[in-house]
Amino acid sequence: MIKLPTALITILSAILTVALTFDAGAAGDTTASDTKAMEKLKMAIVFGDVAYPQDSRIQKTYFDHLRDGLTLRGKWGLHNYYPEKGFQYEVLQALRAMPLIDEYKPEVVIFHFSYTDTYVHMTTNGLAPMTDVVTFKSRLTAVTKYCRERQARVILMTPVHMQWNDGLRKAYGATPPFNVKDPDGFNAIAIGHIEAVREVAREQQVELLDVYEILRKVAQTNRKKPLTLMLDSMHINNDGHKLIGKKLAEMILKPPQPTPNHQ
Repeated sequence: MIKLPTALITILSAILTVALTFDAGAAGDTTASDTKAMEKLKMAIVFGDVAYPQDSRIQKTYFDHLRDGLTLRGKWGLHNYYPEKGFQYEVLQALRAMPLIDEYKPEVVIFHFSYTDTYVHMTTNGLAPMTDVVTFKSRLTAVTKYCRERQARVILMTPVHMQWNDGLRKAYGATPPFNVKDPDGFNAIAIGHIEAVREVAREQQVELLDVYEILRKVAQTNRKKPLTLMLDSMHINNDGHKLIGKKLAEMILKPPQPTPNHQ
């Protein structure tokens, strides 16, 4: 277990709950060769609460599967930084936590934010996200640039593809811009933020794992069982976590494939 410096903990304690996972190989006596190998330890940091087990039915999150996939192929240390429960503005929190990049100098930084920034609330003009698209994209661009300037490999992930259920239809079905006739209709307010993640990946020439599109295609292919990879309408299940973790590990173990800067 790695402990953060006291000063850094003090700075971040109000905005972050820290989960640290570290795997430096098998336990036992440390030989000269072990020490040399540990010096080559690679580091990856995942920002976002989607990797955190928020439901007891989730046996292993994609973070756990990612750790398993990487440590089988080398010596990796993995950290998952996620916001405190109920705290909004995940990208803003990540922006404030950038000193951690200077502290650990990770080879890989992964940003995967849930829907807290797009969580709808009522305004005088109707429903609106907590963070507007322009601000969301600006913050995501800032953290991406910060990491790239420090030679870190950045992987952006889009949020999950949310789906209708009876409760959501009853609560939002008659409220614009939601459209219950559209299978993707519950994502209406978040779709701009989802596209913003893709745009930042293209503009900053970093890698993209389009979780939204992966889950949307699965739901589209399995019309009779659209929730194949979903625990409910908004959260991925064990199979979903396993699939995402596997895809992330495969990406990291291959040479970087930046997102082409074109539509």
